Amino acid sequence: MKIFYECIPCILNSFLHLAEKTNIGGNRKEQIFRNLLIYLSQMDYSQSPPVMGKKMQKIIREFSGIADPYYELKKESNLKMLEIYNKFKCKILSSSDQFLTALKLAIAGNIIDFGPNHKIDIEQTIDRILSEPLAIDHSEKLKEDIAKANSVLYIGDNAGEIVMDKLLLETIAHPNVYFAVRESAVLNDATKEDAEFVKMQNVAKVITTGDNAPGIIIKDVSDDFMKVYQNADVIISKGQGNFEGLSQEEKNIYFLLIAKCNIIANHLGISKGQAVVL
Repeated sequence: MKIFYECIPCILNSFLHLAEKTNIGGNRKEQIFRNLLIYLSQMDYSQSPPVMGKKMQKIIREFSGIADPYYELKKESNLKMLEIYNKFKCKILSSSDQFLTALKLAIAGNIIDFGPNHKIDIEQTIDRILSEPLAIDHSEKLKEDIAKANSVLYIGDNAGEIVMDKLLLETIAHPNVYFAVRESAVLNDATKEDAEFVKMQNVAKVITTGDNAPGIIIKDVSDDFMKVYQNADVIISKGQGNFEGLSQEEKNIYFLLIAKCNIIANHLGISKGQAVVL
């Protein structure tokens, strides 16, 4: 997907939200904001949003002097989701369709986002997603493809959310799953530290993309990631950022996400807030 003009206020609001949550203030905040505006005035709008996000987060890190501005927020979301892990594990085990329930829980976890207008009410979102049909539902085909696959690549998105991803992978119980996270900190996206904290290594081989864009940029990933990506029979991609980077790739990719903005919702032909497996 390309960058839409409507993405710009969203991105700027994301920085303002970050500044409120961290100790970025005063002159540093103004300096960062000015440099973000300069970049936005000069960038190539035919690029994908993850390219823009990667550059803008680099500006924020450089001028704030904070290597991981979302560190405490990520730690908090991981801990909160681990606290309710057993509750939702029981919900899966008591379900008449464990795969679909685990799948919906993983999608509901995608609401964990510290961007603009994304107020987290995870349990309310989970209840809603579990009770509603998916707006686009290719879950049966996904289940069939996983059963036949020699190798599965699961590309994660946010910290906290990965606890729900782990529940899905436990339910799938495939013997050869790779779980990919960002190489280093960007937004509240999960890194290897987050994956190991929630014990993802117990259900999958944890790898990194080799890049710290908030979404997959194929030309920037590492050779190691590309090898796994090319050899995977099934790829599960979580969240909008990965969708924006991979939606035009010709691979057997299933996208699991909640449409958090009107641009994505309109692109998919659904309403904002609806969940999909496509």
